[in-house]
Amino acid sequence: QGSDRADLSTSFNVISQTAPFIQDFENTFGWASDLPWTVTTDDASDPGHSATHAMEDSPSSNYPENADRRLIVQVNTLAVPRPVLRFNNKYSFENGADFGVVEYSVDNVNWSTITGITGNTNTLWETKEFDIAPIKSLNAAYVRFKTISNGGTNSDGWHLDDVEIYNNTKVLDLPIFDDAETDTTSQKYWIAGQYSIKSANAYSGLQVWALPPSGGSYNYLTLSGTLNLTNAPNPFLSFWIKKADGGTGALSIEASNNAG
Repeated sequence: QGSDRADLSTSFNVISQTAPFIQDFENTFGWASDLPWTVTTDDASDPGHSATHAMEDSPSSNYPENADRRLIVQVNTLAVPRPVLRFNNKYSFENGADFGVVEYSVDNVNWSTITGITGNTNTLWETKEFDIAPIKSLNAAYVRFKTISNGGTNSDGWHLDDVEIYNNTKVLDLPIFDDAETDTTSQKYWIAGQYSIKSANAYSGLQVWALPPSGGSYNYLTLSGTLNLTNAPNPFLSFWIKKADGGTGALSIEASNNAG
């Protein structure tokens, strides 16, 4: 035992990434992370992501109970008036209890949730894409990937690669009609986030846009381009919606004339 105090500190440089960019973790990068987030070659033979390296939250093991592990990138979006975040990932979380959370911040203090990811991809890599208009055209903003868990079941966690922010320059002309029956047609209209096309409870046809049962706090299905309303003096929006049995939460429809 002893009463002496030792103060220790470590300094490091966070290198801002200027959008548009794609980070494939094959070379030097300046992201800040909690241990044991690190780059490995464990997924080198997997299809669905680039080359040999990828980021993991718990390499060679499962994440622990009550985890709160963060990976943060500072981004410059001055040249990106309509930013979209895209990345490849695979994951295994206790469904509905443990999450991979995607967040953004304009000051690295106050954070807003983009989505929560739970369940698993059955070892397969998937591409996720999210509209991140709230951090458009900024000298410095932040994106954070965070693994959080409860005190129960542990699993493999989160693998990330090919993290990209690009400028969405797409323009959509009216009329737009999407009945979700043809995947390739529907997917060109939307930045889907956590939504996906499912065969379930359709109002017409067989398919719908739907969220998984545990999709996190906030989830957005965003039009994939700016609407051209030049020839539409009285634009009209209509759709059908069904809330899942026993589901909670609310739906809001948002519109913007400046990309959010």
